[in-house]
Amino acid sequence: MKIFFLIISAFPIIIITSCDIIVPSEEIDKKDLFKEMWHLKNTGQKSYAKSEAVSGIDLNLPSDKYNGKNIKILIADDAVDLKHPDLIPNALINGSIDLYNDPLNPTSYIPITQNTETHGTKVAGVIAAAKNKNNKFRGIAYSAKIGSANLFEKANSIFSYTTLQMLMYDFAYNQNFDIINQSYGENPFVYSSLSSSNSQVINELIKNNYRKNTAKGFIIVTSSGNYTCEFKYADKYTEMNGKKSSYETTTNIKYDNLKNLKDYEKKYLSRIRPHFSLFDWKKSTPYTIVVGALSANGIIAEYSSIGSNLWITGFGGGELSRKTEDNNFNSDSIERPKIITTTIPGRIGFGNLFDNGFLTENKNLYYSSTFTGTSAAAPTISGVIALILSSNPKLSFWDIKHILAKTASNKKIEPNPKPYCIKVIENLNLFDTSNSLWSVWKNNWITNAAGYHFSNFYGFGVVNTNEAVNYALNYDYPYQGKLLSNYVIKNYNIQKIINEGSFDYPIEIKIDKNIKIQAINIYPVIETNKSDGIGIEIESPQHTKSVVLYPANSLISSNTDDYNNKLKYPGNNSKLADENIGFLSNAFYEEDAKGTWRVKVINANKKELDQNNQVLFKGVKFEILGFSKN
Repeated sequence: MKIFFLIISAFPIIIITSCDIIVPSEEIDKKDLFKEMWHLKNTGQKSYAKSEAVSGIDLNLPSDKYNGKNIKILIADDAVDLKHPDLIPNALINGSIDLYNDPLNPTSYIPITQNTETHGTKVAGVIAAAKNKNNKFRGIAYSAKIGSANLFEKANSIFSYTTLQMLMYDFAYNQNFDIINQSYGENPFVYSSLSSSNSQVINELIKNNYRKNTAKGFIIVTSSGNYTCEFKYADKYTEMNGKKSSYETTTNIKYDNLKNLKDYEKKYLSRIRPHFSLFDWKKSTPYTIVVGALSANGIIAEYSSIGSNLWITGFGGGELSRKTEDNNFNSDSIERPKIITTTIPGRIGFGNLFDNGFLTENKNLYYSSTFTGTSAAAPTISGVIALILSSNPKLSFWDIKHILAKTASNKKIEPNPKPYCIKVIENLNLFDTSNSLWSVWKNNWITNAAGYHFSNFYGFGVVNTNEAVNYALNYDYPYQGKLLSNYVIKNYNIQKIINEGSFDYPIEIKIDKNIKIQAINIYPVIETNKSDGIGIEIESPQHTKSVVLYPANSLISSNTDDYNNKLKYPGNNSKLADENIGFLSNAFYEEDAKGTWRVKVINANKKELDQNNQVLFKGVKFEILGFSKN
């Protein structure tokens, strides 16, 4: 069936039929769009937003000599419109797969329907749109080749979603893709790193197919998530109780009026929580590169999910995170620059004249200037990795991670971010916020014993493309010939009771292996009725500390009548621990694993007469992945 849209404006009529574009015959306006693409070259432009970027906050691109040539990237997303004029030159023949509609046969093009979201096409443009001679628009790796894996536009399928993911990874491996971009993840308030029934089988497939020293296999880049701070449960409270509390409640919050809020407003605000990136098992496996999002102003974006699983920060634009020392208790409400990229031609966007086709440089609706989120940040890193691989195609997955960590920068970015919802929670007096219990929220950058700077907001820092490419050109292959080891130790007989408002002495885990750490996964086995007050900190033998779980976390009940309604910790038995990944920390990268490790569990819950808020720390599974030091 043909779909017709009639777009009427001051400009000539555009008719879209069956998603083929009939455009006016005159040449597209030649305005230089590159000058508006702050993530490529930040000169303080507005990029069609209402406020300016901060000059110098960008990818720091290398020379055009390294442009992604001979690198293949699979966009696992909604179907990509590979007939877009800026994507056609880099579209692979038989390099795509329609997982829902025809999962067994490669294709050159997945049909675009009116139900196809623009998300995948936007991701593709960020990574590898070809250079446009007319308007200078381009992707980061503008000579790389791209394919599309339709993972989300559903039709009839005999396969489960798990099977479709496995088919996608098999396809990527068999078609020799170098990079898979995954700008997606679990919904908020899902804790699959503790309870996913599918994590092991898919993780094993990834482990078998990732890019090893043979340069065969893929590198997975994934977004950290957009759930700091998350409103899902707060909005449910509003829906169930008919109160007019909503997102707008937070936009006018000032410190002076926090104590004068109405009861239903306090209940609403008490349910807004940071949902940590590492709750999603896909983002707690060491075999992916997890990406946070920086704003155009040099501080982590307000939405960018945090966690010890982050590796690197890319560019997503949009709202700014609040800082620890400022007096802001509400969401950033200023329109900030976002990412300019391709969209499905003819689709009207939102928010400004450019995206609605009222400006001559986008009168044919080929582009969007409002792409944002960690969905936009992940493809900036995929594009950078394509540039690195085009400069040195012999690099493995571990080499790429090493180069990104070595060359990441924290010099131009704003320190000390703190989610505004945490500031509100502190002042609503929901938890014991004494220094000994709440201090983990004051931690920012740490320096580990191997000399790496690390933050749960930024990972190792913001990507520095030129430095990364130069490092790759003179790379010394530190892991060549080294054995990758996975050392697991379990203790399910700890059985420590931790009372409200306290923490017990850390339990000790002794490691006798000389391993140069790549990553640590920890699965704490805990029993409690109120798991949102739990904090967990790991300390290495060299005394580096990593917070993997903060008090005031999103392990809260969706029950709308009683905030203190019971919610069991999702990982409360050893069987679950044996079957699941647990939480990932990258903070100990390249430290020596040998020695005594310490795990501290914090109970920041308050005592209540009608409920037991104690925490029973039953046991722990500790897993270290790293290379032998010999």
